[in-house]
Amino acid sequence: MERNTIYTAIIGEKDALRDDIKCFTENLGYDRPVMAAKIYKILSHKFIDADVSIWVDGNIKLLISPEELVKEWLGNADMAVWKHPDRDCIYDEAPEAKGLGGDYVKMIDEQIREYGNKGFPKHAGLAECNVIIRRHNNKIKAFNEDWWQEILGWSCRDQLSFPVVLARHNLKVNFIEGNVRKHKHFEYIPH
Repeated sequence: MERNTIYTAIIGEKDALRDDIKCFTENLGYDRPVMAAKIYKILSHKFIDADVSIWVDGNIKLLISPEELVKEWLGNADMAVWKHPDRDCIYDEAPEAKGLGGDYVKMIDEQIREYGNKGFPKHAGLAECNVIIRRHNNKIKAFNEDWWQEILGWSCRDQLSFPVVLARHNLKVNFIEGNVRKHKHFEYIPH
């Protein structure tokens, strides 16, 4: 039987601490809380000792068992992630990501320009990345490491780099339709 772990990271005061799931709170040396939490999100294989990990953002609560979620959405895939409910393109997502502010607005412009220069296509898909179900196999470990390097090199907006990195890896991914914030298996708690 597979061992599943559901987890999140809450660093800073954006979300309330959780006691219903494994919750990382230690800042591993990053000056921005978003990056301190992001390392746990992206590098699941380094922090979770399980066959399957289920990342949920700090403002999302799972209302069914992790085993049910894995059975329903992961199946025999390497990863399951929600399709973005509003957009299917990193080039359309970039202005939205910049609208959130922060010191990385110029970096997002440079990142998207670089992806375009390298020929990444428009409307190639977009994941929301607020719930990620991953099988901890060697393919996922390689993907996670590559994704982390992409985030370190560019902006912390992981949904911008996710499809670009995914295109470099041979993974079987189940893209979940709908909106996690409105789905019966989850409770969304606004920041």
